[in-house]
Amino acid sequence: MESKQRNAGNTGNRRRRDRAARMQKRQQRQCAVAEISENEESPPIRQKRPPTRKKRIKEPVFQEDIVDGFAFLCFKSYEDLQVSPSMACTLLNIK
Repeated sequence: MESKQRNAGNTGNRRRRDRAARMQKRQQRQCAVAEISENEESPPIRQKRPPTRKKRIKEPVFQEDIVDGFAFLCFKSYEDLQVSPSMACTLLNIK
């Protein structure tokens, strides 16, 4: 049982060593590229940023208040008011 634990520990150490070796090689390549670019005096190449993601709306489009058994809807904008009947039709499968 102890031999299994030793082998498991060795694989973890081996992974760490392999990762460290890869990181060192990558760093050496970057240094070599930096030296070449210093000699050429060209501007460094920048990676493009990933596109920003749109934030989802956490709040509903409307608020509903119930007073004496009647439901009143409040919309934030006139466009939301215009869109809501079409949304209701699609939810209820009405054409």
